[in-house]
Amino acid sequence: MNIDSNLLYGIYDLVSTQSFENGEQTATRATSGMFVFRRDQRLSVVSGATDWVMAYTGSFKVEGDILQIQVDSCVVKELEGTQIIRKIEKLDGKTLVLSMEKKNEGKRTVIEWKKVAPI
Repeated sequence: MNIDSNLLYGIYDLVSTQSFENGEQTATRATSGMFVFRRDQRLSVVSGATDWVMAYTGSFKVEGDILQIQVDSCVVKELEGTQIIRKIEKLDGKTLVLSMEKKNEGKRTVIEWKKVAPI
C-alpha cells in the first residue's frame, strides 16, 4: 500500500492503544497523547497514563506503508539516535492507525490517532 504523506501532516489526539500477545488483547496503556507531523518532515509525540510517560522528537519519512522515525531526543535516553518503525494500517485524513510487532515474542500494539488540526 502506498501512503499519501500529504494526508499525514497535522496534529493528532490519541484515541486508543491496544496491546496483544499471541492474538489475545492484554492491555491498554496510554490514556492520552498528542502526535504532531510537520511538513518539514519533523515530528513530536507525547503520550502517557497515570504511571508513565513517553515523549520524543525527530524526523520521519514514509516508504510504502512504513513510517520510519529517526529519534533525536527522547525521555528514554537509550532511544536517542535510534530508528522506530511503525506500519501505517490506516490513514484517511481524519484517522491514523499505527501498529508495531515483535513477531519473535508474539506481541503486537495498535495505536489509533484522530486528526484535530491540519498543518
